[in-house]
Amino acid sequence: TTTTSTSTTTTPATTYAQLPSPPLQHSRSSSRGGAVVPLTYSTGGGGGDDEAAASSDSVEQVKTALEHCKTSVLGANEKYKKGWVVLFINQWNKEQERLLIITDKNLYRVKYDFKSKKPIHYDRIDLCDIDMLHKGYLKLEGVVKKDTTTDYKINGVNAFALRVYAGKKKNTSKWSKEQYCRTYAAFRVDGDGKGEMNEIASQIARRHEYRSGDALQVTDIDVVLKNSAPVLSTMHNKLGFGKWK
Repeated sequence: TTTTSTSTTTTPATTYAQLPSPPLQHSRSSSRGGAVVPLTYSTGGGGGDDEAAASSDSVEQVKTALEHCKTSVLGANEKYKKGWVVLFINQWNKEQERLLIITDKNLYRVKYDFKSKKPIHYDRIDLCDIDMLHKGYLKLEGVVKKDTTTDYKINGVNAFALRVYAGKKKNTSKWSKEQYCRTYAAFRVDGDGKGEMNEIASQIARRHEYRSGDALQVTDIDVVLKNSAPVLSTMHNKLGFGKWK
C-alpha cells in the first residue's frame, strides 16, 4: 500500500489543493484538435437531462473524469449538480483545459489529466463568496492604446466568455487581487460557446441564490482581457500546451 501525501492552502474565498494520484481503469486520450474532443457532460443532480456534444468516446472520458472528481475532490457533505469541460484563461491569457464543477455549496475548477485519468489540483470557491458574473464576447485590450480593443478569437471564432468575480471584500494580498476574477470560455472546436456559457452562468446564479438567499448580479458586457505577455501566451495557446493530449 502506498500513501500519497496531500497539501492544502486556503485563502478566504478559495481553496487550492494538490491531490493524490490514484490510478484509473480507463485509458482514453483528450485532444482539442483531433476527432475526440470532450465538450460538456453532466450527470444527475439537477439542471436538466444529461448532455454531451461530442463523440461517444468523449462522453465516456468526461463522465469518468467527473465521476472521479466526485469522490476525490468534492466534500463529503455537498451534492454534485453539474460539470463541464471549459477553457480557463488565466491572468497571462493562457488557455488551459479544466473541469468546472458546481455543487450545492461550491464552484470547483479542476486540472484533470485525461491521459493518466487523474485530477492534479483544484480551486474551490464557496458560492456565497461569488460577488457577480459578467458574460459576453472576449476582447483583447490594445498594447499601446489601452482604451481600444480587438476581438479575441479561439479557433478563428470570437469566443463568448464568462467571468466570475469572487472574494473582493475578503482578499487583501497582491496575489488574491490578481485572482479576483476568473475567466472561462467554452471548450469546443466550432461555434462561439455562447449557449454553454449562458447555461453555466444560469447554474451559478441559481445555486448562489439557493445557498445565500440573495440574487446574484449577472451583467451582459464584453469580457476584456489585458494584453499580458502576448507573445508567450500566443505561442502557448497555438501549440495547445494547456490541453491534455
